[in-house]
Amino acid sequence: NAITPDSFWKTGDDATKGIMGAYSAFTKITLYSRFEIFTSDYRDDVINAFGTSERTNIGSFNGTSDSNGTFWVWSAYYSGVTRSNEVIANVPNIDMNETDKNNIVGEAYFLRAFNYFQLVTRWQNIPLITVPISEIENPSLIAQADPNEVWNQIEADLIMAKTLLPTSWPIEESGRATLGAATGMLGKVFLYRNKNLEAKDEFIEVKNMGYQLTADYADNFSAATENNSESLFEIQLIADGNGGWGADVPGSGKG
Repeated sequence: NAITPDSFWKTGDDATKGIMGAYSAFTKITLYSRFEIFTSDYRDDVINAFGTSERTNIGSFNGTSDSNGTFWVWSAYYSGVTRSNEVIANVPNIDMNETDKNNIVGEAYFLRAFNYFQLVTRWQNIPLITVPISEIENPSLIAQADPNEVWNQIEADLIMAKTLLPTSWPIEESGRATLGAATGMLGKVFLYRNKNLEAKDEFIEVKNMGYQLTADYADNFSAATENNSESLFEIQLIADGNGGWGADVPGSGKG
């Protein structure tokens, strides 16, 4: 009475559920519902991370691999990678609407690239996994990859995503990756790799898609003006009154 990989991945509905599972890793309390900030903003000079807790020690160069801030965020990003790999491996074999199939696989390529971008920019030396975990005999023995291999994979995934993603989604599906999201992310990756001319081309492409700065910069920090004209990719959270601390299960709070 349990769903297994062999009994799943049969229909278009399964494909949609699979890609939603890849997105849901973002809203765990161990990632964007709370803990991601300790591996990003808390490492910035605008925050005094001293004398607080082991979760903020990362910002004062005192973090350890087994601390919550590191272990939980690392694990959450790899949840996103793992679920994206499952979609990429299984959805192409499903008999379903071809456009929907391409869009979903494109989302998976984008999400895998997004997660690996966060991982490589935080930790640099990381395992590179691009197949379902069930196909790896001993996942715990995977060696760290050369960071350039990871960057090359991120570029390749975003280039692939651009060929598969739609330009937009219905308003009720805001937050799903689009062509604009993949294009903007690829431009950002090129900047990180000092490929400035290539980055410029991607950003011109984004501008030509109709994205533009808001009249009020503060609109980017208000719940009332989410998913505005500047938003290429925005992780969706909602204060829905449900408990769960952003748990990765249906019906739990995502606020």
